[in-house]
Parts: sequence; structure tokens; C-alpha cells
Amino acid sequence: MVEEPGRADEVVRNMPLLIGALRPTPVTITTTVMRLEADCRAMSDMVCILNTLEESGAFRGGTCGAAAIDRLEASRDRIDRVDSKVGFNAFANTRLHDLLVARHP
Repeated sequence: MVEEPGRADEVVRNMPLLIGALRPTPVTITTTVMRLEADCRAMSDMVCILNTLEESGAFRGGTCGAAAIDRLEASRDRIDRVDSKVGFNAFANTRLHDLLVARHP
């Protein structure tokens, strides 16, 4: 989630409410932890926000910026975590496809 700081805080505050409302439903909820690695193809063309993210160290593997949001821990039993996402929209080589097919054949 990349938002202006005030909106990001609001989204994080509302997440437990949304998850609570979805808990009794069959909706699949995932958290996709993003990491930006130096060898990420998107990083080779440093433009816009990617340049700012690289310079700031945001989403760097092994840092808190690449970790799951603490407020989601209480709902971990209802949230499927998809790791290994490297960069924006980079779901290749993750288990997202298999997870969705298993849940919604």
C-alpha cells in the first residue's frame, strides 16, 4: 500500500473492521508482502516512485518496510500470506494462483 501518510493510517485502522466483516464469508483474503530487490527488473528503469522507494530503502527485503502490517496479526488465521512478491504487480513465482484456484475451483 503506497498512499499519502494520513490515508495510509486510515486504511490500516479500518483493516481489522473489514476483515471482521469478511470473516464469516467465503471471500479469500490475502496479504502480499512486497520486496524491492536490487535485481528487480522494474528497478533498472528508475522512474517516478520507484526511484524514491529505492533511495529511501522502502520495501527492502529484511526490513520492516517489507514486513506484514502488525494489525493484521490478530486475523492471521483468516488471511493467507503470499510471499516472494518482488516489485509492483509481480506475482510470478508466488503461490497466489494456486491459492486462488484451490479456494475457488
